Amino acid sequence: DYIPLLTVDCLVALQEMNMDFLNQLECLKPYGMGNSSPVFACEDLDLKDIRTLGKEAQHLKLKVAQNNCINDVVAWRLGELAGSLQEKHKVDVAFFPEVNEWQGRHTIQLRAHDVRQVEMTELDQLYIRDSNHQLQNSYEDSFAEDRSWDLANPTILLEDARQIDDKL
Repeated sequence: DYIPLLTVDCLVALQEMNMDFLNQLECLKPYGMGNSSPVFACEDLDLKDIRTLGKEAQHLKLKVAQNNCINDVVAWRLGELAGSLQEKHKVDVAFFPEVNEWQGRHTIQLRAHDVRQVEMTELDQLYIRDSNHQLQNSYEDSFAEDRSWDLANPTILLEDARQIDDKL
């Protein structure tokens, strides 16, 4: 009862956030009591940059990406989340899109209601290590004495040790 809930109206892809979409949202105005602004959410966004804003670092600014689409996220009064977020990890963001006008430029930014980091699986961690070229070195170290190991065409065997019938 004491945990606040955030209701998401629609799950969207980041590339759907464009000026045409924002123009359509204009038809729903004015927002206020009895007509709250819709809350959208994007899942599994790549976290590219984390910064805090304000004198006391009380606000959070992120740069997120999904399928070659990059957007800024501003989270007012959520600066304390900066310490718990890590770049190159994935995040889910609940937001309302808006136009940011600065120095004559109009860009879309996502005003975040909440941000949460997606828990990484071991496979995700291996993928990140591979992108940093550290996994290749660990293969070479592990199999340096095994002359049959072909580093150009590695074969990885996964064993499912869960002892359950429903593998999915």
